[in-house]
Amino acid sequence: MRWTISIQLSIPGWVLPGLILALVTLGASPDRAAAQSEYHWSDQFGNRSTLLNGTVIAGVTDMGAVFYNPGRLVQLERPGYLLTAEAFEFNRVKLEGGLEDNLELDQANLRGVPNLVAGVFTIPSHPGHRFAYSLLTRRRSETDLLLTTEHNVDLFPQLQGPETYLGTWESLSEITESWVGLTWSHIVSPRVAVGVTTFGTYVGRQRRIERGVGVVPEDDDLASLVEFREYRFDSYGLIWKAGLAVDLSPIRLGLSLTTPQLNPFGGGSIRYEELLGAPEVTGIEPEVTIFREEDLPIKARTPFAIGAGVTWEGRRGSVHLSGEWYSSVSQYEIMGVDSVQSQTSGEVREYHVMDELSSVFNYGIGAEWRLTNSLFAYGSVARDASAAPEEVFEPFRFEDKISNSHFQSNNRHLGSGLTYEASWIDLTVGFSFATTKQEVPNPLRSTDPIPAPPVEAERLELRQRRGRFLVGISVPFVIEEGRTSG
Repeated sequence: MRWTISIQLSIPGWVLPGLILALVTLGASPDRAAAQSEYHWSDQFGNRSTLLNGTVIAGVTDMGAVFYNPGRLVQLERPGYLLTAEAFEFNRVKLEGGLEDNLELDQANLRGVPNLVAGVFTIPSHPGHRFAYSLLTRRRSETDLLLTTEHNVDLFPQLQGPETYLGTWESLSEITESWVGLTWSHIVSPRVAVGVTTFGTYVGRQRRIERGVGVVPEDDDLASLVEFREYRFDSYGLIWKAGLAVDLSPIRLGLSLTTPQLNPFGGGSIRYEELLGAPEVTGIEPEVTIFREEDLPIKARTPFAIGAGVTWEGRRGSVHLSGEWYSSVSQYEIMGVDSVQSQTSGEVREYHVMDELSSVFNYGIGAEWRLTNSLFAYGSVARDASAAPEEVFEPFRFEDKISNSHFQSNNRHLGSGLTYEASWIDLTVGFSFATTKQEVPNPLRSTDPIPAPPVEAERLELRQRRGRFLVGISVPFVIEEGRTSG
């Protein structure tokens, strides 16, 4: 069967262009963003859905339906094979504590990988049903921070003259989450459809922090401290997303449900090192601790989510409103060890990787405007709140516990672009932008038992800006009486 929508509602010509301009103005100064595990809307899926920042729970028009509302899949007029490719992702990170303290980092990188590949198919013996397969990159983030400082200061009165203080600190954070899905969608009535996507999930996570401190006296041996902490884990699980789509033309309504992740298996590792040495006159006892543990059991929990949206379709375009609530996740241990033993003192230490998520509500608005019969423009802005609780274990310090989350600032995402719709192919190009600004404790401030220079800033400002250039194609298929043809 082939779906045709006839829209009789007219919209004044200035409404949608004005709305798009307002969205661009609102999003021109987004104040928070980061692609970490504590954010739920940091990545979007589908060509048009990405430009609309996922505000399409009710009116998704591309293969992003497998994620946003599986019920909409059977209602799509132009389903088919879709490839979304982020040709470029520009990510800039800046960490500074004031030029007078000689603490500053400014780095940028470019990269690009596809984030959604999806296709639709039908089974002739099941009319009114539609199926799809999909592979999407649910999350990805890579941040490598390297901070250095140098001072000439008298830290040890026992030693002659001032010493040269050399400090380095590095933090590496990587997360890759991929989902493979199979979607079923069914027409319940001429106006109502339902659907479910079963996703197999993979999460790969790595966090590493490393600090080195050297104090070089004029006429004595070097005092040094090296600390290293790293954890890695891989998790495999299942997630279900269900959707309800209601067509009340020119209004569409949508509802989505996302289950917590079912984790059948996974494993991780921890690496813990601490090396301390100093001249005997300083009274600092040497310390050597080298520990590594593989094949640790892990836990991985995700929230339940419920989303709802409304889409208003007009002759010249559409307006989309969506919101999604995510439940909290109580504090729990992903993995940990209680037996980190020093090779010198025999002292036994602990190291635990913790996680906790607060409940959050995300929402956004998007608009599309038909410029010509084959050219569409898009604009959107969406809020993506951080689910990290107010009190988290310091992610940048060397404590017994470390948090899997570390950004607590809320996101605002801006998206815009164009789609050219031909009879045999849809081509989409666009751009999205996000930024964050957050204060973090200075990891070089306290290096007990080796003191830090008193001029070091107590807190640093961490800024991150991310821009993505999207290039996507979709080859539409016509679905008639259970047959699929290109």
